[in-house]
Amino acid sequence: MASSISNMYSSRLRITGMASGLDTETMVQQLMKVERMKVDRVKQDRDLLGWRRDNYREITNALRSFQDEFFSYLKPANNMRSLSSYSIYSTTSTNPSVATAAGGVGVTSTSHTIEVTGLAKASAGSSTAAVTKALAGDAVSSFNIDGYNKTLTINYNGVSKEIAIPDGSYTDAASVLGNGTDGKLKQLVQEAFNGSVTVSDVGGKLQFATVNASDSLNIYSTSATGDNLLSTLGVSSTGVGTKLNFDSPMVIKQGMKFEVTAVEGGVATTKVIQWAADSTYNDASQLAADLQSKIDAAFGTSGKVNVTAADNTLTFAAGAGVESFSLANSDIVRDLGFMSGDSNKLSSDDTMEEVSSRLINGGIAFDASGKFTLTINNTNIEVNKTDTLSSFLSKVNNSAAGVTLSYSSYTDTFSIAAKETGAGTISINDNGSGFFSKINLTSADIMAGADASFKIDGIAGTRRTNSFTADGVTYNLASIGTTTINLTQNTDEIYNKIKSFVDKYNEVIGKIKGELTEKHDRNYLPLTEDEKAS
Repeated sequence: MASSISNMYSSRLRITGMASGLDTETMVQQLMKVERMKVDRVKQDRDLLGWRRDNYREITNALRSFQDEFFSYLKPANNMRSLSSYSIYSTTSTNPSVATAAGGVGVTSTSHTIEVTGLAKASAGSSTAAVTKALAGDAVSSFNIDGYNKTLTINYNGVSKEIAIPDGSYTDAASVLGNGTDGKLKQLVQEAFNGSVTVSDVGGKLQFATVNASDSLNIYSTSATGDNLLSTLGVSSTGVGTKLNFDSPMVIKQGMKFEVTAVEGGVATTKVIQWAADSTYNDASQLAADLQSKIDAAFGTSGKVNVTAADNTLTFAAGAGVESFSLANSDIVRDLGFMSGDSNKLSSDDTMEEVSSRLINGGIAFDASGKFTLTINNTNIEVNKTDTLSSFLSKVNNSAAGVTLSYSSYTDTFSIAAKETGAGTISINDNGSGFFSKINLTSADIMAGADASFKIDGIAGTRRTNSFTADGVTYNLASIGTTTINLTQNTDEIYNKIKSFVDKYNEVIGKIKGELTEKHDRNYLPLTEDEKAS
């Protein structure tokens, strides 16, 4: 019942105008319009204040920009309160190859004669000879070449040549080297590089040499077709396989081989798995069975490394009691006693331990913790044998020693130089590690620095650098000799600077005056929401 009465009451409110003949809706709107006018007036006042704020902000920004441009101590050349703005000179030198100059604040004379008798230089020194051993490998032991794993790449000054060792059995360095006319390594290298690269037997080790100390030489493994047997088998060095394609039978040629290394009780045992004859396989299961047989025969027992096949994919796994295993392709570079990538120059990625082993004068003496300390200009620099050559140089160059140490692969030498010119010398001490003597750099090889010496208008003087200021003139010395410096005040540039200041000042004042004198039309007020809508 209460709901019905409420509905009737609501209906009557909606039709009251119709029943009484009065337009109550319009009456209500008109009554509310008076109230809205008050609200609209407040909003219009708010908008006017916002416009006024924005205008003040524009003036403030204009004044700040003017101040920053012409009155900033950070810009003395443009600071109108600084003497630098009015001390502008055009300068000429009768012999600019000797010295040039620029005038500034405090110029007392517009002509000077300067005689340069010595230039400032930094203390510096470099290795007196190449520091790295020739490209030499480890002792060569017996190995066979049976048609595969026979090719290596030699890169000489950016030119790469592939060398294919003839098939056969080799017992030592001399047997693989040959006499230079029998088609073996010595002859092959001689012909490939027209005598610019030589190879010799030094105490059972092969050693490559170049004509010039600046020549670069690298030796690499070559992944020639058929040599990369692990890739043919679709397995990685950890024994994880990928699916093989047996749409046609797989053929593994005689002589192809790879290595299996098993670790038991911390002891690693490596066996070479090699094919004595061409072998054909129709599926992965047949291949896995033959691989398992060869691995078991090589180790003399089964269960060291297990080979399985599923869905034409080979998988190698460590057997019981085997801590870990790995697979690797045999290659001729290792048989010759080298590691792929060996070079006759130091590499920035070489560890300091590797650098030590390759220095021609012998190794660096590391302490029990594998470190050594250099003292340069009374600054101690600790070096770890695991630091790379690059990080070692960075340690020195970023230290408080104030020097730059560098290595040039072109000259195969180290150089050290003070970061600042001036009289004095660099003091070095390797604290018993032998580092500096091993790189052919001693205190006697470091030349002392020198101050610049000169006479200005007949008066002798010295400075630690080749650029200095005297009586408002900044001199830049370039070579020994005499020149005359003439200075002329640049009135045109001073005038342009003052004119720029005045123009900008007038622009700012004009903007402020325009805002202050602008007439306010009080009949024009910000639009209300209803006015915007219409």
